[in-house]
Amino acid sequence: FLDGEIDSARISTALDSAYIDYALAHGNEFVREYFRAYADFINLAAVYRTRALGGDADRLKKLLVREGNIAQQAFVTAFDGDAAKLIDGPAKDAIRRAIDETERTGHAAAIERERDNYLMALAARGKAEIDSIYPVVGYLLAKRQEARDLRLVLTGLINGLSEDEISERMRVLYGE
Repeated sequence: FLDGEIDSARISTALDSAYIDYALAHGNEFVREYFRAYADFINLAAVYRTRALGGDADRLKKLLVREGNIAQQAFVTAFDGDAAKLIDGPAKDAIRRAIDETERTGHAAAIERERDNYLMALAARGKAEIDSIYPVVGYLLAKRQEARDLRLVLTGLINGLSEDEISERMRVLYGE
């Protein structure tokens, strides 16, 4: 599918698409809800990253994963226009914050932060259930996020970042 080219963005898109497709086809309702939101955030990030790298709508189409709650065509339409049209679905408040922050700063890191916070909140909804997989999934996601935040703190300290700069990059944890 790469036509002899090595394109790391398209390889990443293919891998993301494969596990999203699998999760949506074989998961329970929680897994499907989680991965539909995940797909929306990946596609939102693709819009901003493609713009930042000087790409066009054709390039964006190659970097979109399957649609989640927002249609792929909406991302293509928003590429040259108003990204506010993408504020839709269950994650619309997080998407709104991600778009506002990304447009204010010019950095797509806000999209990843809002994605991680939204997905952690989604996983935390079921932490009190005793007859389901939700607490196990939430625990695993929480441990992964704690490890990321620990690496972030250590890297920030090594590089001389202030506490405020480190704090703004951290994510919501499972117990919050």
